[in-house]
Amino acid sequence: MIKNKLLFLTILLTINLVTASPIYYNINLNSSEQGLKINTVDIEFNQLEPTNFYNPTFNTQTLEIIDFNNKVLQTIIFTIPDFQVYDIVDKETGTIISGGTETLTTNNFNLLIPYNEKAKELIIYNKNKEELTRTSLAHFSKDTDAISYLEQTPPTSEKENKKEQTKQLSESSSLWLILLIILIVLILILIILMKPKKK
Repeated sequence: MIKNKLLFLTILLTINLVTASPIYYNINLNSSEQGLKINTVDIEFNQLEPTNFYNPTFNTQTLEIIDFNNKVLQTIIFTIPDFQVYDIVDKETGTIISGGTETLTTNNFNLLIPYNEKAKELIIYNKNKEELTRTSLAHFSKDTDAISYLEQTPPTSEKENKKEQTKQLSESSSLWLILLIILIVLILILIILMKPKKK
């Protein structure tokens, strides 16, 4: 009896962890003298509630996620890590005597933004509200307008666009399918365990 209760609690905890796993957009960007470029956008699960680098005294930007009615769903202010801190060390004593910051000419970095099933686009602005870059999130969306939007969006390169959309839709669908299979298996195990044994 105790064994069954422990197993039951373990299954419930597993279901809770699987269904409650926060989903994030993992956005890889490149910052250079030419500007800011979005390299890739992926979906990932993360239990750590990550925070993005932000320091108001440095190069701050604003990221907006909008829906299919162009309504802003989320606004995030972040800092491009286009600098590094250095120390000047006294060669004789080994102690730090001064230091400063150095601007990097190019840098790759990631932003983790909470997933939103109604998201259409991600747009990044500088502090003067000038648009720097944008990318579609429609291929990750569950909104009913997502399919028609994707069909109407003119591709930059038709073959590459279709290939990328197929890949991202497949990855997104696979994540939900894996979750569904895990839940079904756990529910079946639970039903079998709770079924009364015949004497």
